[in-house]
Amino acid sequence: MNSDKVYTFSKLIGYVSFVLFFMAAKPDVHAQSGFAKAIPIDANVSTFDIIFHNDQLILRGSIEIDSLGLIGLLIAGIDTNGILLWKNFLYDTAFSFDWYRFTSSRFLIADDRLVIPVRNDQPGEIAVYFTDLVGHELFHRNYSSEGLFLYPFDINQIGDEYFVTGHISFSGGDRGIFVLKIKSNGEMVWIKYYGQVNLYESSIDADVNPDNTLTLYAERHNRDFALSEAMEGWKQPWVFTIDTSGAIVDEWLGEENDPRTLGGEYFFRMENGDWIMQGTHYINVPAQFGEEVKASPTITRLDSNFNQKWKRYLTNYEERWDRIFDMEYDHLQGQIVLTGDKSVRIGNKYEDVNWTIKLDTTGQIIWDVTDSIYYTRQNFHFTAGLELPPSGSIYVGGYVEVDELEPGRQAFVIKYTSDGCSDTLCTTTSINEQIKQAGEPIVMYPNPASDILHLLVREVTGPCQMQLSDMHGRIVSTSQIITGSQDIVLDLTAGVYIATFTNSTGIFYSRKLIVY
Repeated sequence: MNSDKVYTFSKLIGYVSFVLFFMAAKPDVHAQSGFAKAIPIDANVSTFDIIFHNDQLILRGSIEIDSLGLIGLLIAGIDTNGILLWKNFLYDTAFSFDWYRFTSSRFLIADDRLVIPVRNDQPGEIAVYFTDLVGHELFHRNYSSEGLFLYPFDINQIGDEYFVTGHISFSGGDRGIFVLKIKSNGEMVWIKYYGQVNLYESSIDADVNPDNTLTLYAERHNRDFALSEAMEGWKQPWVFTIDTSGAIVDEWLGEENDPRTLGGEYFFRMENGDWIMQGTHYINVPAQFGEEVKASPTITRLDSNFNQKWKRYLTNYEERWDRIFDMEYDHLQGQIVLTGDKSVRIGNKYEDVNWTIKLDTTGQIIWDVTDSIYYTRQNFHFTAGLELPPSGSIYVGGYVEVDELEPGRQAFVIKYTSDGCSDTLCTTTSINEQIKQAGEPIVMYPNPASDILHLLVREVTGPCQMQLSDMHGRIVSTSQIITGSQDIVLDLTAGVYIATFTNSTGIFYSRKLIVY
């Protein structure tokens, strides 16, 4: 064995011993039980919703096989460790229509069946598919929209009937809200439209009330807001409740550009009648060529009369496209969980990664984390659904697009523990992980770290540096790196950082670092 190999092996034994000491001396209060996984399905898939049922997770999405020109409905089940249990595809073999890829509608479980609304792209109608609990089709029904385009986003059950809600595009570009009521056998009872002429209304979330009415959280805005690059004009929240006949029995229309919420995203109502409403607010900021729009997702608590109790801005208007895509209320813990996408800078590039937040009912953020399936490739995560089982874990589903991989679009599921830990968060570096890193160009330990980060660097070519960036993409430290072993002093606040290593050829390695 040559001296270099002896040195490397000795270092590996040394840092493994250090990890054993670190783990024994400082118990890991955030014991690892989360994960972040791509689901192994050999096709381009998109995931739109996730439901926990009978100790497993059921995913609903779409699938494409480019070589065959097929697109269809994906239904899959995974266990609570992220292992794929089963999958089923319902293809359009007649080529008579497409399931529109980006229709991110929810689905539900009722009477031991899955009830799944989808949008048909070509004829301008929607369908509802009824399958068994492992995705085998029982039957489906198509519903005409008189040539207009329906976009289903939610489905709820009242008694033995189902209510599909979403928005509809009219000629001339106007948009309104629809509700489709169907029986348990799929027979249509009625379809009704809500909104005003020459205005844009939409709704992606609805909820059933104790009195068996249905409340829709909607938005209304004018043409200038919808069509101008700077989002000029106005937007306002619209909350309305219908009975099972479709008649509006109660409604609230907020102010134009309402400071409480702009409406139209996700909501729920607390036991005391208070509203928790999620929205997005926009500002124009100076840019290289004029101005550009930046967005901050918000969450507001209103009393039963829509008076504001508190409002929380979830970002400081860092990016335009930071978005929340689902929100749930943990009744057992009395906490609010939101999930979506956030743009973070990793090295010299931006990636859209999963972004999950937990708050208490006073609006205080308990934790706010981002995580990614891949950190060493340019990728974009599209978060779709959120599920809170009784265990206290948090499951987030969606899909990720990575140009360098085949298939390039993959379903993912991230499991967070109740204290915000997943596969790469809150994890004291294990021996197996250290050994795994031994074959990589850079070994970092311990992770989490406090004041010193130890590096074992394989041979590097030319000048090399390590940049640490926070999860907003801000570079907080830069260090010159040499071949061999060295220590980096960490003078950082507790949090999550991305360590990026570059040489003359660009980025050759990156890894997440936890500082406590």
